[in-house]
Amino acid sequence: MPIIELEEILPYEVEIQSLLFELNERLRHYNDQHRNVEAPIGANVYLDSDGFSASAQWLSRIATVSTTDATVTTIDTVPIVADRTYFLESHIVARRTGGSGGTADDGAAYMLHGAFNTVSGTVGSVGSSTKTYTAEDQAGWDVTHVISGTNVLIRVTGAVNNNVSWHSITRVQWVSL
Repeated sequence: MPIIELEEILPYEVEIQSLLFELNERLRHYNDQHRNVEAPIGANVYLDSDGFSASAQWLSRIATVSTTDATVTTIDTVPIVADRTYFLESHIVARRTGGSGGTADDGAAYMLHGAFNTVSGTVGSVGSSTKTYTAEDQAGWDVTHVISGTNVLIRVTGAVNNNVSWHSITRVQWVSL
């Protein structure tokens, strides 16, 4: 990248300041429209596409749950509506926060992808859900998409004597008639 001397840009100082001001205002407006949201454990937060297209939509779901054993636990429930095809992309992060099992500060991260639709009133998979990324300190931890009635459950599994805090962000994208 070439070095620009100060004398070369001084004649353009007003224009540069004006552009920076405009950029700052646009960023401020964007941030006002897309605020970061912090949710306490157990709360769900939903951000959506705000109706950009009548047929193609998306939303992001943020959910948290804690586990203390190896019981399969639902962290989020995504309703599947008829006449739509859905793509779910779940990013899930876990951290051991206590318990007598495992090692202090064990953690994990996962990316889980799946496509779903409704055929003759029954929710089904389009292909199969796939974990495209797995990094974990404890091999027994796991995440899955599971169909239950008219919903897709995002489920997590910890380990015995492990207090684990799970956080998920799932982008739900769909197209309809």
